[in-house]
Amino acid sequence: MKVPNREDWEEAWEGLDEACAFKNFFGKTLEQAVSLFEECALVYQEDLVYMPEVPFHFYIRAYTSYLLSEESKGDSDGASCFFGVIELKLASNPRWLIESWAEIEEVLNRLSSGQEYFDACESIYGSFPKKASKLIQKRAAILNP
Repeated sequence: MKVPNREDWEEAWEGLDEACAFKNFFGKTLEQAVSLFEECALVYQEDLVYMPEVPFHFYIRAYTSYLLSEESKGDSDGASCFFGVIELKLASNPRWLIESWAEIEEVLNRLSSGQEYFDACESIYGSFPKKASKLIQKRAAILNP
């Protein structure tokens, strides 16, 4: 998969959030995007919600790569926000997730079994196993009715 070009970002001028996603990610390789998530996943995860389809497909891989790496240890916010990104995409563009679902589900399983690894106190972040299970079931209901 190649780095999304300007045409792939055509919808990025629809609003301020879309423009911000473009500013932060346009032209970035997968490795450079992973570095952004390593820097502060809490800041950059929101950009995924506002990306057009082609950039989303490319850059969700950076987020999943980050969460599957040792660099994500202790990143409770970055881990927790992943649930929100996937939930929003299931609600708005569920078909976008088909291509990346194997990687997404791998992350959901890691989050489910690694709440302590991410230093995500259940009283603050909720139950990662419950959140992951809910998203996996929701995906199955939407894409495999």
